[in-house]
Amino acid sequence: MHERIVGLLDLRSGVLLAALFCSTLHAGSSERIFRSGFEEPASIQACSAATPLANGLGKGVIDPAGDVDYFAIDVVAGEWIFVDVSTNELNPERLDSVLTVYSGDGTQQLARNDDAILLGGTDSQLIHRVEQTGTVCLGVEDWTTVFGITPEGGPDFTYTLGATRLSFDDPGLNLDVGGNDSTAMPQTPLSYVPAFSGPLEHSAYIAGDFSSVSDVDVYEIVTPDPALRMEVLFHPSGDEGNGGTTPLGIVEILDSTGSTIIGRLDATNGADGLSLPANASSTYLLRVDSPPQALGSNPFYVLHFLPFAGENQQEANEPDNGAAVSAEAASPIKGPSQISHFIGGTLDASDVDWWSFQAGAGHTISVFCASQRNGSGVLDLTVALYGNPVSPPLQQAVETPFADLAWSSLPGSTMPPVQASFAGIHYLQLSASAFSPEVADRHYQCGIHVADGS
Repeated sequence: MHERIVGLLDLRSGVLLAALFCSTLHAGSSERIFRSGFEEPASIQACSAATPLANGLGKGVIDPAGDVDYFAIDVVAGEWIFVDVSTNELNPERLDSVLTVYSGDGTQQLARNDDAILLGGTDSQLIHRVEQTGTVCLGVEDWTTVFGITPEGGPDFTYTLGATRLSFDDPGLNLDVGGNDSTAMPQTPLSYVPAFSGPLEHSAYIAGDFSSVSDVDVYEIVTPDPALRMEVLFHPSGDEGNGGTTPLGIVEILDSTGSTIIGRLDATNGADGLSLPANASSTYLLRVDSPPQALGSNPFYVLHFLPFAGENQQEANEPDNGAAVSAEAASPIKGPSQISHFIGGTLDASDVDWWSFQAGAGHTISVFCASQRNGSGVLDLTVALYGNPVSPPLQQAVETPFADLAWSSLPGSTMPPVQASFAGIHYLQLSASAFSPEVADRHYQCGIHVADGS
């Protein structure tokens, strides 16, 4: 949900990722799909006749509707592969792909991706560590077929499928080499995407492995100049993710000495990554803990470190923004179908932040906020939307560790959007009363989106 709470949409361009590998590299996640256990999967018969992927590249078309294409590649145990489906982005009727990795005989689903986490969009990409030498089968289909609704397809549903064996000698790719089990011995230096590579310069991918349920991996990360924010994105595991047989456990960002925890997330709660303020040209430690559960046979993980030179509009009127009469005006950003406001600030036990924005009668107000779910030490971010600030709030909620605070009509939202009953100033109030004594950061981010409802 980062693109709904962070005003950095222009930084998420798939074209720019070409600097990372010879082909475009993204990460992705998808919702769980359950299939009947009473029918033999179609993949068993189809994978036996899969088209060999010559030189790691193939082209196809999902035609007719409901078509599924299967390809085969030879693999070696322990190697890391990047597989992606790219479509014609200029074609509004293009394929909305789902990519599935099967065992060579098609009997086992190993990994799957629908849409990329980093970029959104409709293309499919994933990084997978091969467990067994032999062949893997790759399935490409439209999302409508996977989700069991009226299938789509046709002669315009063309795509290119690529499969690349990753080399960790390439800039921006980092393999966990071991011996980095404490903050006193972090893995360093990391390799970063070179300068002049667009907004993704100085980002880094980390491919790691848990050797036991008590394993800890620590990496030293260095921010560029300029840098105002840093993110560590978690690539999802499991057969509906990248195929890793265990999720991440606790993930922390610490200061360079390892003595102060700046941000922390329990990845088993479902958050997709840390997002915290950063200082330019500064050193931090990234600590990754194995979860306290069985690791399975292929316990790998993939992280993506991203520094940003941009940031949401930050509160500048502290402490005077503690009342509606002196609320800070959120800067509007006009989009094709809505006006957005991206804001941020800090909270302590006695602090209340008020923000104001305009909405018209009948307009739909969607709100997305994160603090604890970004990794901060704010444990009960409370968000309240007001029309008249002396009346009860139009809607109010408290962020939890288990779900993004999202008021919208999108799937997965925690509450519906609010319809404005009058034209004029509306207010968003943010407060908190509980804070982690172990985590130093106190920041929040919000996105407020006003649509005319047409």
